[in-house]
Amino acid sequence: MKTGICNLPLIPLRVEPSERAEMISQVLYGELFDVLDEQSGWAQIRLLSDGYTGWCTGKMLQELPADLWQELSKARSYVTSAVLSHCHSAHGQLLLPAGSRLYGFLPATNVFTHYRAFGTDVIKEHWTWQDSDKWLFENSKKTGRFIQTVNPSVLALRFMNAPYLWGGKSVFGIDCSGLVQVVFLMTGHSLPRDAKDQALKGHLIRRLEDARPGDLAFFTNPEGRIIHVGIVFKDQQIIHASGSVHIDKLDETGIFSASSNTYTHQLYQIRRI
Repeated sequence: MKTGICNLPLIPLRVEPSERAEMISQVLYGELFDVLDEQSGWAQIRLLSDGYTGWCTGKMLQELPADLWQELSKARSYVTSAVLSHCHSAHGQLLLPAGSRLYGFLPATNVFTHYRAFGTDVIKEHWTWQDSDKWLFENSKKTGRFIQTVNPSVLALRFMNAPYLWGGKSVFGIDCSGLVQVVFLMTGHSLPRDAKDQALKGHLIRRLEDARPGDLAFFTNPEGRIIHVGIVFKDQQIIHASGSVHIDKLDETGIFSASSNTYTHQLYQIRRI
């Protein structure tokens, strides 16, 4: 089975092997994957981080030898927490979204390893990362060791006013569960991609009055299907991606939008990770 790494800032992950197909998620820099199928220049990949599958054009994918992939899958990586990190080398520059993984990172010099194809070989380049916010994440154990601890609701503020984008996971476009997944990754928690699966994690908080900033609030449609998630903020508020990333009021009924003077989402449950 072929294996690889995302060595671009992000790559669209689509439901079918076509540029016109729906984008269901994005692959962030440094994410590892294996290839399940290949069709006409497209590859169906499965992400190591959350098991999510979808199709990417092969032109964007960097294949890795199996032994190197195994090595990286067990190695430490730094997870970027700035909404955009500027990285550079003699070969150019990269602007990396929050949640990107840096391998071989040396804190003393801010140098990390970038993997790039050179003919039929994969070469290791030394790139420099220029931002100061970083958290160390143990890929092998799925637990975090951090320089500091920040509440997820505070980290989510970094995405304020980001536009809503179905399948998006960056400040230039993000959906509700993408916001939750990336923010919690920045605190060392590896969550599933979709809201319905995120609702299976953590433990239930039975009363809204017992909720704390950083808890997750889930919302359903009239048929009872979970369709939305947000992060509980202070003072009975919620930060979530709907139209854009913004803050609304939260009560026992659901999300109340001051701009439209109406409830937009029906509260289902609150969970603490």
